[in-house]
Amino acid sequence: MTENKLPHLKETIQISATPNVVWRFLTEPQLLSKWWWISPHQGRVVEMNVSACGHTTISSIINGREVHSTYVYILVVKCQKLIATTALTKQLYPSSSSLAETIIFNLRPFQNGTELTVDAHFKDMNVVSWLWNRGYYTKWINNLTTLKQLAISLQDQVSKSNSTPPAQS
Repeated sequence: MTENKLPHLKETIQISATPNVVWRFLTEPQLLSKWWWISPHQGRVVEMNVSACGHTTISSIINGREVHSTYVYILVVKCQKLIATTALTKQLYPSSSSLAETIIFNLRPFQNGTELTVDAHFKDMNVVSWLWNRGYYTKWINNLTTLKQLAISLQDQVSKSNSTPPAQS
């Protein structure tokens, strides 16, 4: 098999939270909404079906207008790997978008938490240059930092609730 030569941006972070907690931030609308959008843009998850050939549609407010993006799931392996793309439509036909991307989320246990690698692939280098020159890549790293902080906080809540002794009668 030959290696993919598409331009891509890749980041890896270690998070002091279980793969299950990190997975929730990728697959639950209310948690995804807390970290996904690049400031100053705002948005919401319109619909979400995290399954192979399922999709998530997000709505973003960019320059005062609403823009929808639909990510189709190519591969879903719970708490391990998620591949989503805007290069396909909901009907699984090729997208005409020049900004199409495929994002690969890899989660693996790491020490007392999770190592999350995010690898975003694009059709051509012009898209990567456009993102880089407008500062979106740096803002995306900030979003991953937000994800990390939120996941650690949720992990602390989960750990506390699991360690609370039952009430005595």
